[in-house]
Amino acid sequence: FGAKLTTCMRGDTSAKLLAAKEREVQCGSGWDMPCDGTQTGYGCCGLASGRKGMTDQSTCAANSGTWNQGTLCDSKLDYIVIRPCCGITLDSQCEIITDLECSYRGGTWHSTGQLCSQTMCLGDLCKLSQTSTYDLTADSSYPNQPKSANQWFRFILPLFLHAGVIQLFIIITIQLYAGCEIEEQAGFLRVLLIYFISGIGGYIVSGIFVTAEVTTGADPAVYGLLAVMLVALVQS
Repeated sequence: FGAKLTTCMRGDTSAKLLAAKEREVQCGSGWDMPCDGTQTGYGCCGLASGRKGMTDQSTCAANSGTWNQGTLCDSKLDYIVIRPCCGITLDSQCEIITDLECSYRGGTWHSTGQLCSQTMCLGDLCKLSQTSTYDLTADSSYPNQPKSANQWFRFILPLFLHAGVIQLFIIITIQLYAGCEIEEQAGFLRVLLIYFISGIGGYIVSGIFVTAEVTTGADPAVYGLLAVMLVALVQS
């Protein structure tokens, strides 16, 4: 919730490539993603037990199933046991697996979806709440990628979030020591500006160069305060 994660804040090339790969592999004539002729795509695979789900031809054959190329399973009539699972990894990777396996691996199982190429996993990863207006929405042309990843507030919120009690204790200790020292000489307003400019600036730089990591904490702001103390020490 609110941590710095670049893929939620701006368009990410690797996430777009992953989404494009899913659409390419999970194509089919039965929905709005026809295959280009070089791939067989996905189809509804039915087992003798009555269980069904979307797979490629080789996976279905390996499980002795009946495969219908380019056809979605019937959500109302078929007993679909494998569906898209999101949130297994931080790169918004999606897998079509059972609810039990998805839960075991810590993912979010989409009980109404059938294909990863039609499921926007990044929406689960970047969700703030059930009613937030800042949650990502799917692109109308490419349903497995967001229309616009623009959660700019993730530059600010991480300053108030911490990974644990130890990090919080260290941050508060340095803030009290460095902040009070600087405030005596520069005043409250200047300390406030240094704190937030350093904090937000640090997360902007982190968002550019460290795109795949989740980051929280007021570490950049604290580094800014320590930098001011270092400058004052050198000049004195």
